[in-house]
Amino acid sequence: MAFTKTLLGKVFISHSSKDKPFVRRLVSRLTKEGFRVWLDEHELRVGDQLAEEISKALASSHVVLVVVSEASIKSRWLRFELNKATERMVQGQCRVIPIVKDMVDLPAEVKGLLYADFTREFRFGIKSVLTALDHEANRRAFERGFWSQMEMLIERVFGAKGFASLGSEYDTKDYNLVYIPVPSEEQDHTSVAYEIISSYVTPARPLSEQWWDEYRAAIEQLSERLFLVISERPVEFAAEKSSTGSPYLLIKNLVTYYHTAKDIYARVVILDLSTVSEEEDRLFVLKQAMNLLIGFAHELFGNRSA
Repeated sequence: MAFTKTLLGKVFISHSSKDKPFVRRLVSRLTKEGFRVWLDEHELRVGDQLAEEISKALASSHVVLVVVSEASIKSRWLRFELNKATERMVQGQCRVIPIVKDMVDLPAEVKGLLYADFTREFRFGIKSVLTALDHEANRRAFERGFWSQMEMLIERVFGAKGFASLGSEYDTKDYNLVYIPVPSEEQDHTSVAYEIISSYVTPARPLSEQWWDEYRAAIEQLSERLFLVISERPVEFAAEKSSTGSPYLLIKNLVTYYHTAKDIYARVVILDLSTVSEEEDRLFVLKQAMNLLIGFAHELFGNRSA
């Protein structure tokens, strides 16, 4: 679930400098669990405008952990950070989680919030924090939806993405591209046109033969010879299984006929992710798809890739 955790961005920790040993232990555990953390001693440099840099960090944080201790409740910096975080929390822009280190009264701003209790043992408190952060990460992943998740996974697997248009000024078709490191007919790489199909209803409506016919008619107008379809909807049109043996990877070939001979001039790799919900599993299938596309590029462009 490491990828989902990155959707939180950096978790901001508001604390007193006198609680550094505790905070460093907390940061070490959160980092080990896959979360990223904004901590002043890691982020700030000599000469930085303290209030300005902290304000920027708070403004971009989706989660703020407030360490409540005997030292912090007397800290003017904690009050400054807490005021900023509370404003954003009221506007629904972030979540504030109190971390109670010592048996003291909670600041008025967070008195009504559920808190993580570290006053007994660290292991009890950290369990509450990790549960809350996992929940927040999963909530954000759900809000972003399949399309956004897959866009980020595509960038993670393929790297740079591109964009192209086909048609006239009056009637154009825009489409997205990724690139694989195989020389094509005219360039030192091969471009792959990709499509992400989200499901907006439950149960998901399958991709039918009609869908395939319309998709094929659209891509036959493009100059690309490799295509990638990533679908949250189940695939019900006829397609070949891939050589990987994965039930989630399917292949469609676009062919031309010369007399009695059949020639494959384009290939479509289809990911049926309708039953794959974990991002690490989706990532694995997407990597398999990329390897398939690289193999197909070698086949299509032959010695140009040598």
